This record gives sequence, C-alpha cells and structure tokens, in this order.
Amino acid sequence: MLRHLLRRYGLWPTILMLSVTAVVISVALTTLIAHLFGGGLGAIGLFIAILVPAIIASLFGLFELRLLDQLQKAEDQLRLLSTTDDLTQAHNRRHFLDLAEHELARARRHGETLALVLLDLDRFKHINDTYGHLVGDEALRRLSTLCRAGLRASDPFARYGGDESTILLPATRLPQAQEIVERLRHKRADTTLSIRGRPLRVTFSAGIALYDPNTAAAQSLDSLLQRADEALYAAKNTGGNHSQATAQPAHAPT
Repeated sequence: MLRHLLRRYGLWPTILMLSVTAVVISVALTTLIAHLFGGGLGAIGLFIAILVPAIIASLFGLFELRLLDQLQKAEDQLRLLSTTDDLTQAHNRRHFLDLAEHELARARRHGETLALVLLDLDRFKHINDTYGHLVGDEALRRLSTLCRAGLRASDPFARYGGDESTILLPATRLPQAQEIVERLRHKRADTTLSIRGRPLRVTFSAGIALYDPNTAAAQSLDSLLQRADEALYAAKNTGGNHSQATAQPAHAPT
C-alpha cells in the first residue's frame, strides 16, 4: 500500500497523508478513552494527541518512504535497462520480440492486420570506416530519435542489431505502412550530420512485411521477420534509400 501511494503521489504528499491519518486516529482514540474514563480531553490532551503522532509519523514516514522511494527508483532503472538499448534509447531486441509476439497474438484474436518493418542504414560500414564509429553511433541515435518522434505511441521501435532497426505497426494495412515508412525515409534523407563542418547525408532502406488474417492462416513472427528481411535485401539492391514491401502469402507456410 505504501509503495502504491508513493508511486502515485510522491514522497512528501505521502508523508503528509500518513501524518494526517495518524493524527486523526490519535485524536479519535484519545477522545474515546477520555470519555470511557469519564473525563474530558482538554487542551493539553488534545495538543499531545496531535503533536506526538504527527512527529512520530513524519519521522517514521520520512525514513521508511525514502527507502521505498530508492527501491522503487532502482527497480524502475533496472526494468528500463533490461528493455532499452543503451546507445539509441529505443527498445532492445529481446523486449521488441516480446512486444511483437503479444501484438501478433492480439492481431490473430481480433482479426486485424499488422505490419513489421526492418530498417537498415545505407553504407553504414563505409560511414564507420571513413568517419569513425562515433559518427556511426550518432547516425544510429539520430535514426532512433527521428523514428520514435514520427511514430504513434502504440508503434514499438527497436534497435534490432548492429545498424538494423525494426518497427511494429499494429492495426495497419500495407498502404498505410508504406506511407509511414516513406515519410520517415524522406525525413531522414533531408537531415544531415555535420562532420568537421561538412554535411554528411545518411539514408536508410526498409523492408515491410504484412500479416493479414483475411488472406492466410496464423503465421509466426519468425516468418514475418524473414519476409521483411527479404524485402529489405531487395530494397538495398536498388542502390539504397528505398523501401520495399511484401504482402502476406496466400497460404501460411507449412
């Protein structure tokens, strides 16, 4: 209960609520006892009934709730580290796959479409070899920032591995997915990195795979990833800075 109050209201409001509660209970009990023994509470009795629990509750609450607050922050940080890529601050691969499995199951259950996108920075090895890994890291961070800012809160974005990233678009049809990816691609192409005072244009290619319950039986996440990867490979073979889509096969793979 204390952790719930602490998470919802913060440290000092929770201490204040505990102190007020302790005072109310103290005054009520003191008044009841005084009446049972046939006496009045009196000003001094009322003062003591208010002061003592207020001091004790405040000191106890400050000590106890600070410990709980530190514990909660440590748990939140640990949870963040376990689900977030350190370089880009996007979801990491493991957490993304968990989210994708959940969304795919929901899409099957509700008969909804779902699009999965794989992104790959063009000529990333050349960027690292020519300008250094710090520049390559900055290119990955910029891509992550751009994509996360341009997507819905319900569209998970993750660093999938190396220079490859991935997006999940729940309840999205193929034309919508293509429009979203193209908007991000053009925005990325219009943004440059400044290297030693000189602009560096960094682009990406994308492969899009669609799950459509109306054209196929249940399909695995691995199959979606494989088809998105094949579409990405085809997009990169055009010379880069391109997106390629693949529709759902007529029959689920056996």
